[in-house]
Amino acid sequence: MRCDLTGEIAFLAARLIAEDGMTNFGAAKRKAARQMGIAEKGLLPDDHEIESALRSHQAIFQNDSQPQECHALRRAAVDVMRWLNRFSPWLVGGVLSGSANRFSRVELEIVTDDTKQLEMFLFNEGRLFETRIERVIRKRPDHTRNDVLIYEISFHECPVTIACYRDHTSRGAHRPRESLKHARAQLMDVEVLPAD
Repeated sequence: MRCDLTGEIAFLAARLIAEDGMTNFGAAKRKAARQMGIAEKGLLPDDHEIESALRSHQAIFQNDSQPQECHALRRAAVDVMRWLNRFSPWLVGGVLSGSANRFSRVELEIVTDDTKQLEMFLFNEGRLFETRIERVIRKRPDHTRNDVLIYEISFHECPVTIACYRDHTSRGAHRPRESLKHARAQLMDVEVLPAD
């Protein structure tokens, strides 16, 4: 029973991502569950289940367009990573996994204890940006809170988000292994990604 309902939520979430432009897996699965009238959090699929459903949906309904859209975003990712090379950015998310589409953003992560350097670089490059704080409270006895500063920019008309972590440990606490964003790649690995 759980498996069937979880799979249905995953496929509806995948459709919301592929066709309606939702870019956040968490928001998509919660909206899909609401649309199905399911309130039990234990039935929600994890990121890997949604990714699998998304790839199935894309193979059936978007096989002509999605691979080209993802390839274009991978090229854009290489360009922006070269531009940000002094910060040693990592690529994460759908562009890395291959499920990105026309609604997707290039998602990058950097590790720095001085975000002012990034801000000065963006200012000096004449690049407008917006910031937001992403707050996550881990379900541990100490209820650890991990705040991540997110920069949103446009690079050659491509939307880019840059998540700034204080260190690799704080990133690991914020990105659990069951998250697709736990996987990441540096520039030299992105440069050789296939076109699919």
